[in-house]
Amino acid sequence: MTDERTIAMERLREQGLGCTRCDLHLSGTHVVWGEGDLHAQVMLIGQGPGEQEAKAGRPFVGPSGEVLNEWLATTGIDRSKLWISNTIKHWATSLNERGRRVNRTPKTSEVQACRIWIEGELTIVAPKILVCIGAPSAQAIIDKKFKITESRGQWFKGPNDEDVIATFHPSYLIRLRAADVAAYDAAWAQVLDDFRAVAERAGELNIDLN
Repeated sequence: MTDERTIAMERLREQGLGCTRCDLHLSGTHVVWGEGDLHAQVMLIGQGPGEQEAKAGRPFVGPSGEVLNEWLATTGIDRSKLWISNTIKHWATSLNERGRRVNRTPKTSEVQACRIWIEGELTIVAPKILVCIGAPSAQAIIDKKFKITESRGQWFKGPNDEDVIATFHPSYLIRLRAADVAAYDAAWAQVLDDFRAVAERAGELNIDLN
């Protein structure tokens, strides 16, 4: 028997597949919907799908997904017990000097246009803890002026009274590794601290993430 959350999420997803609320739908790539446990008490929200996610139609499956999986494994969090989504559902791109499509940060207008879908997911899943992955996610959920370098690792209240924490996006760590190894090592340690804080808060709320 299909439960009410499954029915509600599938209905929302079907509506989202035909979304034309911003120009990102013109990209010709898959809509990347959230996935995971519909009864999850912890929800991860990234900024948007990358190239591999756009091809697969799933969140965090490319290089950023590999990094995320390592963070979760290191801190004892089972990915299958989470709901994982993004603030936007299409791959946001720009053209580089060679004319190749590359990742870019979502525009505020794109995040606002897509807000209806993340709000719907929050209503259906009803998590107790939100983890914002990257500044655009934190700015969409916590505060539009949120600065991740200043406020990551701190707890805030979400739109439905969830406990919310923000941390760096895997793509930032991937770029940082090539530019500054010392800064990369420090940021990696900070992210692990953030996910350990999530695990600790989950324990306080009797949420099983193992």
